[in-house]
Amino acid sequence: MAENGKTGVAIVVSVLISVGLTVGMIYFLTPYMFPQKGVVQTKTLSLTSDAFIFASQTTPYLVVNQTQMDVTTRGGSFLDVRFTAQGVISLDPGFTGAADWWVAVVVNSTSGQIGNRTVLPHFLYSGAPVGFNREEPAGLSIEYVTPTLAKGTYNITVQWESRTPSGGLTYLVFDDTALRTPRVLLTQEIVP
Repeated sequence: MAENGKTGVAIVVSVLISVGLTVGMIYFLTPYMFPQKGVVQTKTLSLTSDAFIFASQTTPYLVVNQTQMDVTTRGGSFLDVRFTAQGVISLDPGFTGAADWWVAVVVNSTSGQIGNRTVLPHFLYSGAPVGFNREEPAGLSIEYVTPTLAKGTYNITVQWESRTPSGGLTYLVFDDTALRTPRVLLTQEIVP
């Protein structure tokens, strides 16, 4: 009778060991046997703080107030970076001519820039000075898809620069308190 008990215990122990090994192998080997494809991570930054750039600010490549993030990739993937913002171009009462800014989504690695996508919000007015504070909508939507990247950490920023220096109080603003719309930086790592 004692041998039947030992045999039963041996069978139960061997079944538990087999199940444990099988589960462990499935857990650890499945990612190698069936690599994940598609979106593997998403990072979002949503900001409601005001961000202004005056037409007189011609310093190149200023980072838009707090609009940056770091993303660590697994390698063999690419990043799909999107930036959206509702903006306003506010024109000084003495404004006449053009007001232009570069706004860019920029992806950098430790060895330099990977690439960027730049848009040019602008306003052109050829009449007499406007004579009052005038506001024009300037909605922005920028998408940049990187080439295939190696494993590593990448810095993503939104940068801007005035292209038409002028005096007065002409400026571009994102997320003005009156608008109550956030600017959003969304980054997805995608495995092809």
